[in-house]
Amino acid sequence: MTLLFKPEHVQPILNGIKTQTRRVWKKPRVKVGGIYKAKTKLFSKDYFTMLKVTGLRKERLGDISEEDAWAEGGYTVEEFRKVWERINGRWDPEQEIWVVEFEVMMR
Repeated sequence: MTLLFKPEHVQPILNGIKTQTRRVWKKPRVKVGGIYKAKTKLFSKDYFTMLKVTGLRKERLGDISEEDAWAEGGYTVEEFRKVWERINGRWDPEQEIWVVEFEVMMR
């Protein structure tokens, strides 16, 4: 299984700054304790690290805390909102999303 990330998030992940990702999934696509390849391109065999999922929860997008925004890559909530809009198109604070917490297994 693979977790896709934008190229801009590779270094924050490898540096241990980004330890969470929020995903618009109907149901979870990862399991706590699972180890996944982190990639920037879906059909590439190349991956930049292996990640272990350490937590998984469902929440409303608008419930993100400052601490969680920081774990998304060193952002404030407002900065994270702008990144979310750029990647996902729109910010709906009522939208249910999955929060995946992870740690780097190898660099």
